[in-house]
Amino acid sequence: MRVGGMSRVVEELLGSLGEAAHGEGVEDVRIGLFYTGVKLSSGAGGVAFTPRDVSAKAVCCPEMAGKAPFSGNLKSYSVMEAAGLALSGNPLLRAVGVAVINALSSKLIFGEGGVDVSYDEDALDGVEVREGDRVVMIGAFKPYIKRLMGRVAELNVYERNPLLREEAGLTMEPSKSMEEALEEADLVIITGSAFVVSNIDEILDRISNARDVVLVGPTASMYPETLFNHGVTVVGGVRITDSDTMLRVVSEAGGTRALLKSCARKYVVRVGRARVKGMVG
Repeated sequence: MRVGGMSRVVEELLGSLGEAAHGEGVEDVRIGLFYTGVKLSSGAGGVAFTPRDVSAKAVCCPEMAGKAPFSGNLKSYSVMEAAGLALSGNPLLRAVGVAVINALSSKLIFGEGGVDVSYDEDALDGVEVREGDRVVMIGAFKPYIKRLMGRVAELNVYERNPLLREEAGLTMEPSKSMEEALEEADLVIITGSAFVVSNIDEILDRISNARDVVLVGPTASMYPETLFNHGVTVVGGVRITDSDTMLRVVSEAGGTRALLKSCARKYVVRVGRARVKGMVG
């Protein structure tokens, strides 16, 4: 996805959600410090990473006020208009759009005839990690950095936000370009935040030799079959189990741990898993 441009991956996701969107409306939207949360009229909920560099500026810089002309009006959007904000040139609006996509996706994943998922598992546990692997991580995901550092031959982490790099303990920039590293990678890990802040199409297009491509994090809670069509092999997301609590947690600057403790449950789905009949979970 070109930031502020079109993305065929996002467009295909939007195209897959028509059935889930039928009769839906936008009930509530919260743009929190760490996550943006959306509740639909059916009660379905979804979250997405809030781009912190933008939100921090919006609080303190008057010139950023124009980036939020939507404030107070998002509830009036149709659900597909709101989901389409994932293609916006405004990163805060992209977060809203992705959260709506995740809320709609939950209806397909966990509803009748849904997707076969494994609950309470970690996405990285579902792939083979070898000592000689060249691993690329898009977005600084601290738990995985700790697990992989020193365990693989090469770990290159690409994170634009200096605050997130510092939080993850990354003191040096990668020694090669992201494009080169992706072409050589044996394992690629992409945080769902890439749909908000990065070029997801360009990332996926550059991957040529990886055994596995893992999309992970609450923002990655999207309809997996579309992602599998673009080379992703494992999706690790979260199921929002209580949308009202999720909205409160997001509004009170809650992060991933707070969500999982109170209103969300981790799940993993792998490419090739059969669709099942009936309610999953």
